[in-house]
Amino acid sequence: MEEFNQNNNEENKVNVKVEKHLWPDEVAQRRKAARSKVFSIIVFSLVFMVFGLFLGKSLFASSIGVTHNSKYDQIENIMTKQWYFGKDIPDLENKVNDQALRGLSDFP
Repeated sequence: MEEFNQNNNEENKVNVKVEKHLWPDEVAQRRKAARSKVFSIIVFSLVFMVFGLFLGKSLFASSIGVTHNSKYDQIENIMTKQWYFGKDIPDLENKVNDQALRGLSDFP
């Protein structure tokens, strides 16, 4: 009989999921914590992005930028101010720049 009661008790067991319900102030506190985390991530991302932008510009400015004494500037000066046939071409500076860009981009 004991065995029957033991089997019967095991069959009658019901599993119930127990959840902790949050009070409104706990819900508000969790939302505030989540908002502050998201805000912190956004602020740190922006700070690092701006820092990287300025650091990149300062480190690579000399290697990427064209200096005022570059070969292009020297050639442009020769073509616009010292070239003998330059006096016959109207709007020579724009034409030299257009032809230089066309040559650099390999367009016919």
